[in-house]
Amino acid sequence: MTPEDLDTGLQNLLKAHGVELTLRDGWLRSGDGYPALRAAWYPHPNDTGRLDIQVALQDGRVIEECFAGVGEGSEGLHDALRNFSMSSLHVLLAVLWDRLDGEQVDVEEWQSGSATWKAYIGAFVHRVSSDPDVEYPNNAFEVVQHAAEKEALAPGLHWIRTFFCDVGNGETVIEALLDNDTWAAGAEAYARLEWQKGKGFYSLRNFLMLEVPQQTTTKGTGVWSRTVNWLVRGKAS
Repeated sequence: MTPEDLDTGLQNLLKAHGVELTLRDGWLRSGDGYPALRAAWYPHPNDTGRLDIQVALQDGRVIEECFAGVGEGSEGLHDALRNFSMSSLHVLLAVLWDRLDGEQVDVEEWQSGSATWKAYIGAFVHRVSSDPDVEYPNNAFEVVQHAAEKEALAPGLHWIRTFFCDVGNGETVIEALLDNDTWAAGAEAYARLEWQKGKGFYSLRNFLMLEVPQQTTTKGTGVWSRTVNWLVRGKAS
């Protein structure tokens, strides 16, 4: 698939959700220029690849997300695009293009000190190779919320991605990013959870965005009792 095909695929994906984007200066842009979206596909020789997604914001920052794809040739890219569409896409649509799908994104109020943040939370995306019945820690989301609420975040938009992977040979990978940067508190919170030892590869991914207001409020919300039973399941091969 050529870069032009990838651009067209992304345009069609966003158009299906009511967002029209035009290719200008290497970016797929909204009517006023921002937010802007671009992507690149990096195939690997072992029938896998990586899809990099960048979203440029009005304030000059860029959201960076990447997605694995499994399959020969264009199948790998299509798999990565499905991975994107099941996870980060709907959160981005809700926050940046005002296209909220209540079946894909939960909107909650989080409390950090005297400030009330609005959280847009995407689905937990589950990918497995051979054990579809693997169970996840029920408090995987709660520990992320607790860790995030302790952060001193500047007013504006912020984004968090968490990722756990059991490679299947006893090795595990944990990643937590806050505004693209390594987020030690999030990774440590995930590492303390009791993850099931899988019979093969499995992973759990989540993406969320936070709106931090300019002025603080005193409205309290407590801790939400979300569990990771809400999953969008994907089959890895």
